[in-house]
Amino acid sequence: MDAEPRRPSGLRTEEVSTLIEELNTFRSPPGLCGARLEKVYDRPPHGWMFRFRMQRESPPHSSSTDSKRAWLYLTTRPATTRFHLVDDPGASPASPSVVTAELRSLLGGARLERIDQPGADRIVRFRFARGPQSNPRIAYDLIFELFGRSGRILLVDPESKVVRFYHGRGGIAVGERYRFPEPLARRKKSETLTMPFDPGAHIDDEFRLHATPFHAFLASRMHREEARLDREERRRGFLIQLRRERKKCRELSAKLEREEEEAGGWEEFQLRGELLKSSLQQLKRGLDKVEVTNWFDPETPLISIDLDRVKSPTENVERYFRRARKGKRALPVLAERLRTLHEDLGTIGQFIEETESMEDGSIDFDRSQLELAEAWLKEHGRVRKGASGRKSRQQRRRDSKEGATSRKSGSPVRGRHFRTREGLDVFAGRNARENDELSIRFARGNDLFFHRAGKAGPHVILRVPKGKNASPESIDDAAFLAAYLAGWRGPGDERVLWTEAKHVRKPKGLPPGKVLTERTREHRVRYDSQRVGRLSVARSEEEPNG
Repeated sequence: MDAEPRRPSGLRTEEVSTLIEELNTFRSPPGLCGARLEKVYDRPPHGWMFRFRMQRESPPHSSSTDSKRAWLYLTTRPATTRFHLVDDPGASPASPSVVTAELRSLLGGARLERIDQPGADRIVRFRFARGPQSNPRIAYDLIFELFGRSGRILLVDPESKVVRFYHGRGGIAVGERYRFPEPLARRKKSETLTMPFDPGAHIDDEFRLHATPFHAFLASRMHREEARLDREERRRGFLIQLRRERKKCRELSAKLEREEEEAGGWEEFQLRGELLKSSLQQLKRGLDKVEVTNWFDPETPLISIDLDRVKSPTENVERYFRRARKGKRALPVLAERLRTLHEDLGTIGQFIEETESMEDGSIDFDRSQLELAEAWLKEHGRVRKGASGRKSRQQRRRDSKEGATSRKSGSPVRGRHFRTREGLDVFAGRNARENDELSIRFARGNDLFFHRAGKAGPHVILRVPKGKNASPESIDDAAFLAAYLAGWRGPGDERVLWTEAKHVRKPKGLPPGKVLTERTREHRVRYDSQRVGRLSVARSEEEPNG
């Protein structure tokens, strides 16, 4: 084919229909239906790979690496939102993300019963079931919306229509009822301007003999598009970093120039020190200034010299000599730093011009030039260590000691401690390690777990005595702390999720500080700037109940 037709930002409804038709017919009907979902893998930052075990063997001409398995890729990445089968699943991260671990727990081992396109819209529904095929128990509908700037993946209870999980575009929350979008208005025949779109007409010849030709064509095409987007994002991000570094260099250069100008007056400080030394008998403690004769000037004028009234006469003399020595020593150092800084500014300016000249999506995208510029920034120490930062050796040693104390005592003695209006203890972690200690080792089944909805933040545990229930005031206090300690400062109200500690678990492979929760409820809190102070416990009173 000569040239690829220009694509819209997302898949068309006809393309979604073609993809579903191939899923239902490849490897002989019923296609992917009846396959069992074995596992879900991350494909950062927006996608997942679903591994299915098929009921039937593949035909001999299939190019799949495993005839008993099928790999389905879903991604909500803007501009490339799609789903399709892949022949090569590629490598997976060493440990699953929290979202992937939740998908595994909800769908792992379920059987794919049906694939359809509700409302003939840009939506695909995968219905999963458990139990025998003769009497299946419907588990969840995985609904993939492919419209909007970014796609959205939801897990919905088919009976209650309640959302149990979602990822991607916002506008919905777990626990809400899901409704399919209104069907598109049907056009009258007289309003039809073009022939119906045929996805098969655009498939390259090299993919037409594939078991799923449109899937293979779309995978190849979108892979190239994602590679182009990755390069462009890298170029834009690096350009932002270069401009930021140029701004820092210019500010530092202006500061050094001011310091160089100040240091250039060291001879004047030396002169004033000599004049004060020769007029030492005139100086007294408590004077703000003194007038002395400048014997180094042929006209011998009187000059006024400022003094520090707190210092003694000899200390005032030494103060001027010290400033003279400091300025004299600093001049060559500042000159060298300015020279290096001006060279760096020239290099950064050249990198910016070259990076700006790289056209979006150009075939001649100069990756080596970017790598050269990045290496130069690293070599000259102009790359930040990382957004998360790195703790000092003393802080890491302190955390290690605190962790040892916590494990010996069986309670997080170094976690932040609060007390509700009812008098119940509330504990909050300060880092990922303390979050795990609190939620997994410290919390008992009757305790309550709180976390700010949709945001990173500390795990908050409300200690509830055995045989008792927490009052609404205590729940509100603990929920407020979870939102406040996660960075919320109003205005209005904020959502906090909470559940019993017995419904909090940590599957193998989750990173530190990450847990999975079940039977969560939502609580909304109002902002009060004085509330934390009223709930805080003095350090001397902190004695957590083990």
